[in-house]
Amino acid sequence: MESETPLRGLYGDTRRGGFLRLLCFHAPLLGIMRISAPARSCMSDHTSQLPHDSAGSDPVWGLLRVALDSQPVAIAIYRPVDGGRDFEYVYTNDAYRALDRARSFTRYYSDAWPDRADYVIPRFRRVMKSGQSALEHAFPHVVTDVSGGQQTRYFDYEVSRLSAGTDSYVLTVATDMTREVTAREELRESEERLKAAVSVPELVLAETNLELRYVWIHDSHPDADSKRMLGMRDDELDPSPEMCALVDLKRRVLETGASIREEWSVMRSDGRHYYDVFLHPSRKEGDQITGVISVAIDITAGKLAEEELRIALHQAQFLARIIEKSSQPFAYLSPDGSLIMVNQAFEQLTGYSRGELLTIDKMASEVLTPVEWREPEAQVLQRLRETGRPQRYEKQYIRRDGSRIDVELLLHMTDQEGPIRYYGFITDVTERKRARAHEEELRLLQERELAIRQAYSDVIDAVTGGHILILERDEIEDAMIAGASEDYALCEPHELAPARARVAEIIGDMERRDEMLLVFSEAATNMLKHAGGGTYRVARDSECVQVILSDHGPGIDLRQLPSATLVTGFSTTQTLGMGFTLMLELADRLLLCSDAQGTVLLLEKKLQADTDASGVRQGREETFIREVH
Repeated sequence: MESETPLRGLYGDTRRGGFLRLLCFHAPLLGIMRISAPARSCMSDHTSQLPHDSAGSDPVWGLLRVALDSQPVAIAIYRPVDGGRDFEYVYTNDAYRALDRARSFTRYYSDAWPDRADYVIPRFRRVMKSGQSALEHAFPHVVTDVSGGQQTRYFDYEVSRLSAGTDSYVLTVATDMTREVTAREELRESEERLKAAVSVPELVLAETNLELRYVWIHDSHPDADSKRMLGMRDDELDPSPEMCALVDLKRRVLETGASIREEWSVMRSDGRHYYDVFLHPSRKEGDQITGVISVAIDITAGKLAEEELRIALHQAQFLARIIEKSSQPFAYLSPDGSLIMVNQAFEQLTGYSRGELLTIDKMASEVLTPVEWREPEAQVLQRLRETGRPQRYEKQYIRRDGSRIDVELLLHMTDQEGPIRYYGFITDVTERKRARAHEEELRLLQERELAIRQAYSDVIDAVTGGHILILERDEIEDAMIAGASEDYALCEPHELAPARARVAEIIGDMERRDEMLLVFSEAATNMLKHAGGGTYRVARDSECVQVILSDHGPGIDLRQLPSATLVTGFSTTQTLGMGFTLMLELADRLLLCSDAQGTVLLLEKKLQADTDASGVRQGREETFIREVH
């Protein structure tokens, strides 16, 4: 059993004086002065902690025990042991022992509270040494409740020194502040939540009085000046129709006492803003209306999104109608070739109904596509997936009736998230490919005809010694001398004589002028006879005279060209007849172009004949002149 000395020392030699000192030391203990008779009657039930020989024999201590045990605060008295390294329990009241049912308070503090002894015991020593009380606000304790669970509770924890003669003790009074701390924390969190809520830029909160003047307002928009708005009405701040309409809404709330919800908009510096406005009457005790509370949520982003969606939907419907009515076949399909959407033109192209096209699996890749085209098309699709760039290629479709058509596809890959999809525009190129084949055949024929023509030209050039040249039209144009006359028409036989006179006038005096006029007459006569007429031009420079005749007749058959140009007297409706050999003999050079557009004949005669050949030429000319006449 513990010694009673410390307990006697607790209230000193004069027991009443020590008791009074204890009561006066801590204000909460003054409550024991008003202890009730029932409490005093229970003092015998609280003596288990005291030495047996003092508990029942000391009525003052018994009264103190009843008073301390009845206190709602947790009270404990300690004495230092081992030089203050630890503290021994002298007394604990019911509230203290109820702190933690799992702990024992019959010996040392370090045994009862090992988790916080390193923090608390040094503070006990400082209080013992200084004599100054210490107070810890909201000191946390992890305690075990009645059910055995652990929880954190908070105490205002006061530590004081008790002196009794030469002995000193530590008195601790712990007031449970858990409810207050929890309430303060909940209030702080509520305030933080409210602050976060009202800090949302899309939210406007305000209250107006019965005159609809602002009492307070929260509006984070840069245009809103809360200080300037206080005491003002909306229509005084801005007399715009929108603000006047808002005032009317608030006035209706005051008149009817009913809440109103309206969509409202106003023009601000950064554009028009749309709000979902809630207006409620504010009331005080007695249900008397004192003003209007307004909550406005900025729904501008939503309105703009709705408008963008409406425009996008309209555009999508517009494009869908265009695609459906377009004569350009269109298809939207999955990677396996199953069709998802087609237009009417695609139905007409393939001969299948839309129901067949959209319900048959792999319609585009297998049913419509011939076997020999499937692998090349797979390679195209692989490039499309790798590059993301549209691919243009040709293939064939098998129509419903079994016939084949040549088509060209311009295939795209959708860029939206989700499964890969393709869409393409299809063009029937069957006729184009036929035309292309025909053009290729025509090109080959033209190349062959050109080769034959060149061969004839080379032969004739070689045989005539360069006197006859078979040329193209542009080559004849290059051979013409500068300063040629204008084109003169020659359409009727009676125009031949005036034409001859005009040529004679243009060429003027020259040796063998009659020969040149005879050559012109022969060429013009054949042009009238076989081509129905044409045009002629005359040119002269210091070296030669040229006469150029052009018609739009059927031209000279290439196969008859050697006979027409080299055989005397050879004539058909497509040649220049006997006059051709005459022209060849009398002219120094003859340039000829004959094609489907007609015939161009350039007759050239030098102003001075070559002296070496003059005698021979003169004899040949005389012979041909006699044959003609």
